[in-house]
Amino acid sequence: MEIKRLGVVGAGIMGTGIAQTAAAEGIPVLLKDVSKAVVTSSLAKLSAQLERDVKKERLTAAQVKTIQANITPVENWEDLKSADFVVEAVA
Repeated sequence: MEIKRLGVVGAGIMGTGIAQTAAAEGIPVLLKDVSKAVVTSSLAKLSAQLERDVKKERLTAAQVKTIQANITPVENWEDLKSADFVVEAVA
């Protein structure tokens, strides 16, 4: 089964890590949590980590842009219908 779009439910450390890994491989990710604020906070932390990785030369700026562009926060369960596969990463 080819996954063309991944849904991730849970924007904690594990869910965000799954989203980052998939996004780095070019897979668009839909990221959902209980509130928009949780997802926004998680993506801000991810962006900060990615910028540190650029400074340490682990990633290029282009790779960071690709990862960020491939992760879309969603608020509604309906939004996950377009995912080929959904991972639950909720504590």
